[in-house]
This record gives sequence, C-alpha cells and structure tokens, in this order.
Amino acid sequence: MDWEKYWATHPKTVGRMEYLKQVGRTVKGQSISDLQFQLIVSHICYHLDLHKDDVLLDLGCGNGLITKELAKDCKEVVGLDFSQPLLEVANQDHRPGNVIYRHMNILDLDKISQVAKDPFNKVLMYGVLHNLRKRDLVTVLRNILRVCSEGRVILIGNVPDRGRKWKFYNTLKRRLAHLVRKVSGRETIGTWWDKEFVRRVCKQLNLQCEFHEQSKELHTSHYRFDVTIF
Repeated sequence: MDWEKYWATHPKTVGRMEYLKQVGRTVKGQSISDLQFQLIVSHICYHLDLHKDDVLLDLGCGNGLITKELAKDCKEVVGLDFSQPLLEVANQDHRPGNVIYRHMNILDLDKISQVAKDPFNKVLMYGVLHNLRKRDLVTVLRNILRVCSEGRVILIGNVPDRGRKWKFYNTLKRRLAHLVRKVSGRETIGTWWDKEFVRRVCKQLNLQCEFHEQSKELHTSHYRFDVTIF
C-alpha cells in the first residue's frame, strides 16, 4: 500500500466534518462512538502521564482530533503528518493556541527544525505504526531520541498484533478477502507487529518498553496493543 497516496486521497472521499471517518476511526464503515473516542483519549493521557508542563510531539497527528484533546493537558504540542488534506482540517478546526502543525513524513523527523520552545518530553504515535515497514522502526526511534529531552516517554498505540491477526480476520470470508487484498497491494491494515520484535529494537537502542493491553471496552482490544518506551 502506498500510504502517502492513500492519505492524500482518502480524507477527500468523506464529508468535510466527518472527522473520525477521515482518519479511519470506524467500525464497519461507521464512525466510532463518542464513548470509544473518549476511551482512546483517556488511555493515551494515562500512559503518557500528561501534565501542564509537558511538551508533546504527536507523530501522525492526522486531522488533529486527538491532538486537540491532548493539548488541554500540555504546555505545548507539535503535530506532524504527511497528509496535506488532514493537516488542512487540523489547522482550520482543531488548532488551539498551544498547538502547531507541520507537514512532514515521520521518516524525515531528523530534518525537523526546533519548532517547540522547549525539547519534547512526551511523544505519541497512535494508529501510525502499521503504516511503517519493520526496518523503519529503528530509524524512527533514533530520530525521536534526537529531538527529546532526557526522561522522555514515548507511547506507540493501536498497533496491530501479529500474534492475534486471526482474531481480526476471524471468518473464512474475511481471511480470503484479506489474502486477495494482500496479493493485490490493497490491504489497509498494513504491517502487523510482533511484540518480541519491538522489544529487540528497543534493546538495540538501550531503551526499555512496557506493553499494555487495551481496555476490553475498546473495539480494537482483541487484536491491537499499545507500548510505552522509555
């Protein structure tokens, strides 16, 4: 899947105000409920342990729907995304005074100028890792470390768990459809990740990680995980 092309076109296929659909927060094609959205936000806040003096880097911020909520508990937030249509929505509808958005591919993070007044001490990648290849994880984490202060906390959330892949493709029909899309390069889930692989990458970079199961109330809890890196 060409993710840059996908995210340059997909947001334009849904309504201007359909924020959840724009970023793929759907179940069977329908936007997730407000309760589901609030569960996601509260889960992120809890694991990042956000405080009013935090400077947050939101990688893959999309249309800023989550970013705006997190900004309520931060001093300053910088959101990066490679989708121009999503960033246009973010700047128009979801940009409080302490948030800055920048058009950038996460893989080019090493080229970022210091856009925040202080070094980042909290970093979020939520629902983004499936857009990356496994060999990209080392590069992304190294670049994150370059722009962060000591004692930073990184949360990578909503990661497709390879060990539970068939709990998502849980019928013969869904499995066959998945295989057809995979062969044709149209699989929208993207990369499925092994926890042990993530653990090895963290060890390679002298980082520690802690995996979290999602709340059972969350619609993705049966096949996705979150991980805190520090």
